[in-house]
Amino acid sequence: MEKNSYADMFRNWEKLLNSSNENAALLTGFEPFRDALAASLADTKALKDSQESLAGNRQAMTQQVKQAVVDGWKAARKLRSLVKAHLGPDSEHLVQFEIQPIRKRPRKQKPAETPPPAAGTPQSHSESK
Repeated sequence: MEKNSYADMFRNWEKLLNSSNENAALLTGFEPFRDALAASLADTKALKDSQESLAGNRQAMTQQVKQAVVDGWKAARKLRSLVKAHLGPDSEHLVQFEIQPIRKRPRKQKPAETPPPAAGTPQSHSESK
């Protein structure tokens, strides 16, 4: 479970659901995962609203909210795994789902070798001592 505000988490899940729906043609069989995340989002929002309105049952609501958040992150992880499996680990479409695609690393350039000083070049003052 990631640590962030509920508003950020709700935006993250909603963006993932929207991206999934927009790319439904690319993601065969994603509906159960999308539906699980959508249900977790709705449940978590409802529980968070109840938590904020009920001062007396705050501790019980907090525990339920935390469990709903854990379930939501699990559902989001499963949906992202399915997306990555369907599209491939190097697909640039993964960026829409907030998944970093595997990209080739740039090659390191070899440092330019400095040629040794020629035999006829004069030495500096500190080298002659």
